[in-house]
Formats: sequence, C-alpha cells, structure tokens
Amino acid sequence: MLEIIVCTNHRPVSGQPSCGARGSEALLALLCAGIEARQLNCRARASVCLGHCEKGPNVRVLGQPFQHEMNEAGIEHLLDELAGHQQN
Repeated sequence: MLEIIVCTNHRPVSGQPSCGARGSEALLALLCAGIEARQLNCRARASVCLGHCEKGPNVRVLGQPFQHEMNEAGIEHLLDELAGHQQN
C-alpha cells in the first residue's frame, strides 16, 4: 500500500511560511476523499514539517520525490497518476 504524506505544519509564532497556512489541510481532505472515491490502494496522512516550508504545500508519496507548491489541480493529477499505476 502506498503512503502519502502531506505537511500540515503551522508556524504561527515565528511568522515563517508554512504548509498549513497555505491550505494543506484542505488539500489533505481532498486527497483522502479522492482516494476513497477511486478506491485506491493507498492512504494519506498528515505530517509535521517536511523541511521545505518555503516551497509548500508539500506532498510526498513515500519513496518518490517531494511535490512542492501543491494545489487542488496537483492533487487531482496525483490521484490520476495513482489510479493509472494501480490499473497496470
């Protein structure tokens, strides 16, 4: 089973950029709903800081490179890729 991590870290005190402040929690919800709707053999979960705050929101399919500056269109593209891999 593939595991996907989405940084949902917030940095309210420091004022530094964070994935959570850029809407990553909504992206995680969209990803989870897409996984369920497509019945994909993977799971998504929230993660603390992945160390790329200035490039967030950050998503990573474990074992693959980070995907930076993720947005709704990027989540849909990721879901399409995951579905394509499972059909093969």
